Amino acid sequence: MFNKIQEQFEKNKFYVYDDFLSKDECKELSDKFFYTLKNNKDRLQKEGPRSKQVKNSHEIYTPFPEIGVLCLDKIEKITGVRLGFTYCYSRLYKKGSDLKPHIDRSASEYSVTIPLAFSEQNDWPIKFRDVESNTYNECVQDIGNGIVYMGEKLWHWRPSLPIDWSLHLFLHYVDINGKHKDLENEYKKHKDLRSII
Repeated sequence: MFNKIQEQFEKNKFYVYDDFLSKDECKELSDKFFYTLKNNKDRLQKEGPRSKQVKNSHEIYTPFPEIGVLCLDKIEKITGVRLGFTYCYSRLYKKGSDLKPHIDRSASEYSVTIPLAFSEQNDWPIKFRDVESNTYNECVQDIGNGIVYMGEKLWHWRPSLPIDWSLHLFLHYVDINGKHKDLENEYKKHKDLRSII
């Protein structure tokens, strides 16, 4: 039986979850991300940012799979769906970066976006448009606040980043009884991708 949060999620296809991760958890994860960047500095200076989706950004594919698994219960309580973790990644957006409107691939049936750190307080929104109803929404997040959303059912994007940088974690899941159930644990099948890109 759905509760009010699940009803809201079903209607809007997203839910804003304040303090999804604690400030301490965000600090620990952002420190790990920046440590990885620092240890790959020579390579990054030589190759430059290589994100295919967002110019002027750096990403790490599945940097913290344990977080994706640990958060599973929280997300299932919002969605009302039994989920399987597929993969996660972190992205460091830099000033002027934007995220073009898109819907997610099948391994991102249910997703969470969480800001871990940013160069200064800001009102940089994520925007959503429902694929079916064309309903538009936008949300501004603080550090640790998560947005759980249906990645295949919502167009989503971000405008140009107005501050120096913003670091985000993305967690992705599939319905383990649904059509994409075979994509659970995708990250384990692509260990070569668990690197900075």
